[in-house]
Amino acid sequence: MYHKNTQEQSITIKVAGAGDSEQVRRLAERDSAGVPCGELLVAMVGDQVRAAISLSTGSAIADPFHRTAELVELLRERFVQLSRTRKRNISGVASTLPAASLARTRST
Repeated sequence: MYHKNTQEQSITIKVAGAGDSEQVRRLAERDSAGVPCGELLVAMVGDQVRAAISLSTGSAIADPFHRTAELVELLRERFVQLSRTRKRNISGVASTLPAASLARTRST
């Protein structure tokens, strides 16, 4: 979770939880969009969800009644960071699986 205090209110970037679903749904309505599919990363200002991005597709929604361009940019930057981490973890697991399988085969 990323948390930043501004002069106005705090900004928090986090993975959306079950308690955020109603705010995300209302956000999508205000943005005249559907809720992005998959796991979501949200940008909160104070206790309000102002923007969200799908960790599956990268599609974003934002509150058109507030200044959200910078929030969406923060979400996109975090999305890229998380995508890189996930790719490294997946490729790391994939490269170790054959060796682990081979070791089990030799021991039996």
